[in-house]
Amino acid sequence: MGKISKYPAATEVTDADIMVIVQGNKTKKVTLDILKSYITAPPAISEITVNVASSGTVCGTFFLWDGGGLDTSAACLGFVGTHAAGSFVRFPALYVPKGATILSAIPKWKSMYDSDTDVVNVNLHFNNADNPEAPTGVGQANALALTDVVPWNAVSHWVSNNIYEGPDLKVILQAIIDRDGWVSGNSVQLVARDNASTWGAASRYGAGNRYFDIQVTYRT
Repeated sequence: MGKISKYPAATEVTDADIMVIVQGNKTKKVTLDILKSYITAPPAISEITVNVASSGTVCGTFFLWDGGGLDTSAACLGFVGTHAAGSFVRFPALYVPKGATILSAIPKWKSMYDSDTDVVNVNLHFNNADNPEAPTGVGQANALALTDVVPWNAVSHWVSNNIYEGPDLKVILQAIIDRDGWVSGNSVQLVARDNASTWGAASRYGAGNRYFDIQVTYRT
């Protein structure tokens, strides 16, 4: 690439002010547009979309008090019977490099059953931990360290075997990627906790063939 050999003290550079060394001590007068062609453009921004669904995904539902058992057949949103419920979905590996900027993170559930029309509201979080393991009991599930919340209010009526998208979780996923201990390929765990659903509202059950996913788009 050529070098600028002459430039004025003035703040405005004109075509007449610029000469570049082309080869040896030979010079060639060039315009500003030609000079710009010598400057290497910054690298293109890379945007990548990944899905975290895998056969190793596990889920569970628990009551929001230290009672009852841990049901690992489904991840429910809302109430189970007359009890407010929480649920978790652990994805065994998310391949996003440390330092990436999360542009979007859209969670997806596949419905097990038709649901009723009662109001279901939940708060979504990630387990605020490096490479978390799934809880094995209700006490552990209720004690999970959590990121900030993303509310998902008035969750729509679900029809069996349809796939439903939740709100964008990019802000709270970014908090996980920015942790000191984050390594691409770590597990991530999504946690949902009831937030004043209609008393006794039937849950939105997500499991069936255990289809859960988060579609993540990031920039490096």
